[in-house]
Amino acid sequence: MRAAMAAAVVGDDVLGDDPTVIELQNRIAEMLGKEAALFVPSGTMSNAVAIKSQTKPGDEIVTHCKSHIYMYEAGG
Repeated sequence: MRAAMAAAVVGDDVLGDDPTVIELQNRIAEMLGKEAALFVPSGTMSNAVAIKSQTKPGDEIVTHCKSHIYMYEAGG
């Protein structure tokens, strides 16, 4: 695994030029039959991205009192 990591072609993902991340996102989008995909490094970040993409400022969301986002992510 270390050898694969050391040999990996990398770029700046913030600028959108990391070929490994681009390949992963393209592969996932194709697998899911979607136009595009977005890699995020954690479930917490994916929850935040999902909520932000589906709401606008001032909106509210309703969750179960034991939902992960409410219990462990400071209410989103």
